[in-house]
Amino acid sequence: MPVLGIRMNKLEASRNPTVVPEGPIRIAPSQRILDIKENQINSVSGKAKVIEIDFEFNVIYDPPVGDIRLNGTVIYQATEDIRKKIIKTWKDKKRIAPEVEKEIIANLTSRAFLIAMNCAREIGVPSPMPFSFSEK
Repeated sequence: MPVLGIRMNKLEASRNPTVVPEGPIRIAPSQRILDIKENQINSVSGKAKVIEIDFEFNVIYDPPVGDIRLNGTVIYQATEDIRKKIIKTWKDKKRIAPEVEKEIIANLTSRAFLIAMNCAREIGVPSPMPFSFSEK
């Protein structure tokens, strides 16, 4: 079943002008699932039940030249059986059901990295996703 969309709810990016790095900068991006709940949305064919997965994505710099924090929601559509299993796994273990974890994490991470890269560029800190160029 597909990820229907990702909604960003909060974006924070700040630069610390008092920190002047004298060497390499360590960049530590991380994501965390905050909550999972069932909801209904309007669709072309009427109302549809979906899973909403609230998350945060942070980029921490060392030395602390800046900080990027994103909060959002992944909207995931699944069959009733899978929806129930996702909700139960979350309530019991605070984990994502294994059969959907890879798809959800991949989607939220790719979207969050794009936004974090734009935020980093705008505030003048290194990109959270290092680019490597090979010479040919």
